[in-house]
Amino acid sequence: MIKVGITGGIGSGKSTVCRLFAACGAPVYDSDTQAKRLMEEDGPLRRRLAARFGEEIYVGGRLNRKLLAGRVFSDPAELSALNALVHPAVMEDFERWCGRQSGADYVVLESAILFEAGLEGYVDRTIAVTAPIDVRIARTCLRDGASAEEVRRRIAVQLDEEELRRRADYTLVNINLGELEYEVARLDKLLRDENRNILPDLTTPRVMAIVNVTPDSFFAGSRTPDAEAIERRVREAADAGCDLFDVGGYSSRSGAAEVTSEEEWRRVEAGVAAVRRIAPDTARFGRSSVPR
Repeated sequence: MIKVGITGGIGSGKSTVCRLFAACGAPVYDSDTQAKRLMEEDGPLRRRLAARFGEEIYVGGRLNRKLLAGRVFSDPAELSALNALVHPAVMEDFERWCGRQSGADYVVLESAILFEAGLEGYVDRTIAVTAPIDVRIARTCLRDGASAEEVRRRIAVQLDEEELRRRADYTLVNINLGELEYEVARLDKLLRDENRNILPDLTTPRVMAIVNVTPDSFFAGSRTPDAEAIERRVREAADAGCDLFDVGGYSSRSGAAEVTSEEEWRRVEAGVAAVRRIAPDTARFGRSSVPR
């Protein structure tokens, strides 16, 4: 059984991604929900929390979350002390939970601070969920009733998306639900095949066409920097009989300019859209969502 960690910043839509994986049949462990449960139900953890933060954080057997939050969220040292007590208990519970998921090809651990808390060591694969910052702000304002400035401050103290993408095995860009469902289904199959040791059929040679939606790829003749060039390249490859497309939005050439995740996704999205419109029967890949 493969253990998959899913993380993402506020408003990225990691919970939506987890619901899609659950719809595919994957068991999902929500670390935030389970942490809240354990802080009230786990006897040893309760005693350690009371000893560290005072007996008064429990009233009538229930955790006074407002009191505890007031003590830790304004003091980084206190927050670190809280995490040092809670995270090990959560991961022990996660391991026990995994032991009960017999028959599953893979399970999902949802955590907003997967990398910050060092929890990636408990899983085999990691997925980062990202979205353009304006989309994240709009989603969070609508969901929480917060102002845009409040959301920006919360985003500023989280791990930035470039770092998330660098550290994760896979990245899912959550802008369009239909595209997201497609990518989750593809990853679901990939993970199930990996767990069952099912390898791709390589008995028949396959031809892959490269669509570089970049202005600075190593081979100048492969560059498709605008919609007309993208469409021309896809049609040429499809007419030549290619079996699948690799759509790239970022040049790995030495000295190539760095691009933001939003710009890379804009490029990849344009390429994938052209492939789906012109050659819908081919297999499709985008570097924003394949293993590094």
